Order: sequence, then structure tokens, then C-alpha cells
Amino acid sequence: MTQSKKKIVHITTVHQPFDVRIFYKQCRSLAAYGFDVWLIASHEHDEVVDNVHIKAIPKQKSRLRRMLLSGFIAFKHARNLKGDIYHFHDPELIPFGFILAATGHKVVFDMHENITKSILTKPWVPKYLQRPVSLLVYFIEKVLLKKFAVIFAESSYQKDFEFISQSATVLNYPRLEDLQNQTEQKHKDFCVSYLGSISADRGLITTLEALTILEKRGYRCDFDCIGRVPETLQPVISKIVSKLSLQKVRFHGFLSSKDSYKTLAKSHVGLSVLSPAPNYIESIPTKMFEYMALGLPVIVSDFPVLRNILEAHGGGYCIEPNNPNKLADTIARLIDDNAEYQKLSGQGRKTASEHYSWESQFNVLTEFYQRL
Repeated sequence: MTQSKKKIVHITTVHQPFDVRIFYKQCRSLAAYGFDVWLIASHEHDEVVDNVHIKAIPKQKSRLRRMLLSGFIAFKHARNLKGDIYHFHDPELIPFGFILAATGHKVVFDMHENITKSILTKPWVPKYLQRPVSLLVYFIEKVLLKKFAVIFAESSYQKDFEFISQSATVLNYPRLEDLQNQTEQKHKDFCVSYLGSISADRGLITTLEALTILEKRGYRCDFDCIGRVPETLQPVISKIVSKLSLQKVRFHGFLSSKDSYKTLAKSHVGLSVLSPAPNYIESIPTKMFEYMALGLPVIVSDFPVLRNILEAHGGGYCIEPNNPNKLADTIARLIDDNAEYQKLSGQGRKTASEHYSWESQFNVLTEFYQRL
């Protein structure tokens, strides 16, 4: 069966339908390559976007309802579509993937994060339950994931899942065509940016405190923060911003990739100063390469995997995580030294273009499909 006739059904109940990895990278690329691509996701209505057929399922009002209902609804639609390959993206769908695989279908689980490690920092899991739940999830994965193929979004995940016999690593590198043609004019005042999930352990508080330090030193520095702020965190952020008397801090909420890149292109530096949580230390944040492709020098946490990249190619600085003084010092250095800024900007563009593009990973994905 040629790829022009092969039906690929992507399934997610957790991510929004236009998720960057799922829709913009995988589904759009597969449709352009000639596959018949369907995406089952929470959405208002069925539609076709860029030759990707979106099959809408109702959005649930709570995490519990989503876990109990959305998976079953998505499973029914998936089975009715009679796909050649089912590619799902959420751990809570593993039982349904197991049923599909057990009944003779080709099934792929896309592991976006190492859930057994990430549970140890999930705020919705009580601390006293985090380790037991992590062990339970690992046991379930070890039993069920043997039935189907797995795609790892990070190279570091594979060593924790050696029991999986059929796997590939498809890294979450950016689509350069979406990034390299940005012509937005920079903000007049120096501006740092963050793109991604927002939480205290992803460096938000550290960033706000660093901006306060810079203001006290007489520097003008804006902050563009792109990403959905959890409702539980909104009062905390408002209180901190008010208490620190910060000016020009802009929370944009969730933006499409196109609007996110336009916003980032106006700024000067990209941040990813994550806390040393188990799931972060060995992971490479996609945003780092998106910043680089846009010519933004990066400031990232001093984790070995990130340090190795920057030492090899340049493009930014590693700093001690959870240290607002170090972050303020590094931002000030870039404000003061334009020659250094321009050097890092050029290094970042070159590095992203030559080593970290989605195009290389798409080839891995299609070759993996062919081996199933």
C-alpha cells in the first residue's frame, strides 16, 4: 500500500487540535507527503485544515471527566475510521491503544514526556502520592507498551524503556520554514521572551525576580510571556507582578505558532531557565531551537545536555537554575555588549539551520511508519 492511500489516524484527548508537534509538524507534513491524515481531538466541529481531517470530540470540563469519557469517545471514532496506523499522544490513551494493538492494528504511542519522572513534579498529584503513582504508571507502561511501537520525543527517554522492542526517537525540532522568514521589527526597549507551558518550576518566578533586579540597576527590560497560565497560578502571578512593581510584563496567553513566532521575533533574547526537576535535566526544550532560528541568543539552565550544545555551537549562555541574580547579570551583559549579542545571534541561526530542523526528523517518522 503506498503512502498516498495509507490512512494515518492521530489521536489526542489532552492537547488542543493545533498543537505544534501533533498538527503543525507531524500531521501537516504527513498530509503534504501524501498520506490520508486524520486527527481526533477536542474541537468545536469537524473540519479539514491543510488536508488534515480533524474529527472533533467534545471538550470535557474537568481532568477526571476527560480521563473517563474522552478516551472512550476517541477510541470509538478511531475504530470507525479503519486506519492503517493509529498514532496516539497521551498516556491516558494507552489502554485504548492496547485494545487496538491486541485486535491486530498497527499502533504507535508518541511519548511527549517521560511521565514516570514528570509525575514527581505534577502539581495536581499530592506530594505523598507522587512516588507511588509514578511507580504504578511505570508498571502499567511496562505491561501495556510491549504491545505496540513507541516514538520518543527525547533521546534521554529510551534508556528508561529498554523493554520496548520497536521504537524510534523523533525529536521536536522546529520547522525552519515557519521561523526564518520573520521580518518583525524589534521592540524599542530590550525584551526577553518565554514560550511554552507556564509554571513556577519552568522559571517564571526566577524571571520576574531577575527583571526586578535589572530595574533596580537602572536597566529597561520588557518581558513577553507566551503560554496558557493555569488558573491556580494566575493570582500568584498577579500578586508577584504587583508586589515587585514590574513594568512592561506582557502575558499573551496561548497563541498560535504563527502569532507566537511573530511575538518572539520582536524580542531580543529567549529564556528557558527550568528548575532541575527529573524530567527537565535530560530534556532539550524545543523552544531553545525556535529562539535560535529566530536569531535570539538563548539563556538556558546549566544542564549537561544543554551545555554540550552551546559549547559545541554557541548561540547563548547556560546559567545556574533558580538564580535570579545570575539571570539578571546575563541579561545585562547582552544589553551592554552589542558585539557579543550579534555574535550569539548569528551562531544560533546557523546552529538551528544546520543541525536542528524538523525536516530531518520527519524522515525518521516516515521511515518508522514503513517498518511497522
